Amino acid sequence: MRMEKGIKYVALVHSDDIDGIGSAALLRMKYKIPLNRIFFATYSDGSLDYVARKISSIKGRISLFVADLGVNEPLIKYYKQIINHVKKNGGSVAWLDHHPWSDYMIKEIATMCDIAVVGENIDNCGTQLVLKATELDSSFARKFTEIVHLSDFNLKTTNKEYSRLIKTYALSISSFKLSKSAKARDEKLRHMVKVISSGKFDDAYIRKESDTFEKLNDERINFMLKHLINFSDKMSVGFSSKVQNTNACDRIMKYSKCDCAVLINVDTGKGSIRRGVNAPETPNINPLAVALGGGGHPKAAGFRLDPRKYYNFKSESSRRKAAEYIWNKAVELDIYKQI
Repeated sequence: MRMEKGIKYVALVHSDDIDGIGSAALLRMKYKIPLNRIFFATYSDGSLDYVARKISSIKGRISLFVADLGVNEPLIKYYKQIINHVKKNGGSVAWLDHHPWSDYMIKEIATMCDIAVVGENIDNCGTQLVLKATELDSSFARKFTEIVHLSDFNLKTTNKEYSRLIKTYALSISSFKLSKSAKARDEKLRHMVKVISSGKFDDAYIRKESDTFEKLNDERINFMLKHLINFSDKMSVGFSSKVQNTNACDRIMKYSKCDCAVLINVDTGKGSIRRGVNAPETPNINPLAVALGGGGHPKAAGFRLDPRKYYNFKSESSRRKAAEYIWNKAVELDIYKQI
């Protein structure tokens, strides 16, 4: 995928972790994408509506890269709006994702793209797919992509530099997500993209954000650990907000001595499921996430509960009701027998 004259290169990536940010950084490194043409999205209507309007306002031929983003049914209309705008002006769309896609989503969205590498990929994260597509061959790009792979698949590493960077990325991005506005968040994420695309792993600003957030993160997690809901030695469920998901799940597993941790964000209902890095390859927690309306990977997956069904998780009884719902889904799938 070579650069062409007269084309406006645009990137749309997942905002919530280093895989999306890393994908944008490599795309910028290859195609010199201006920072104001790098957009970040979550899996919410509001996020995609904003991005769709922004991209639809870009005039001329566009080469759009979408990376580390799957599709769910409520978002189809926004992606169709984006793709139709690009295509009617003679542009192209390349979608590089590694999350599960239903046959319906493939038919509705992937077939509209010029290039679509989508669906569950247990070997490559989004940044790895971008690395292959761009054919970047620098030692920095390869090393950075290896770090992202370890982070995104929640894999263990003995490399201290890698561990530090994985932690720094996770905490700083979590801090950026708490910005007062989407505009402020995007400016910070674009800064990270700029730093990495210049061939640097991080800088003083990113490290400062990480260090500042880590202190608040620890306080919130320590409080959460005192109120875990445990299901024997199989699964522990915690409830919190404004914490780094993977870090919180790791702490839940360490504290409760369980291999499977679930974290529920009490503000949004977003759930994260993690398996320990030293846990056996089975069971695959992705089917549990799918049964809960989400998806992900064998050791790292997510879903969302409607907070209104659980009175916004404000009482102990409502939290236990939510935890038991998740546990019962695991029981139905026989996942607990393998944990």
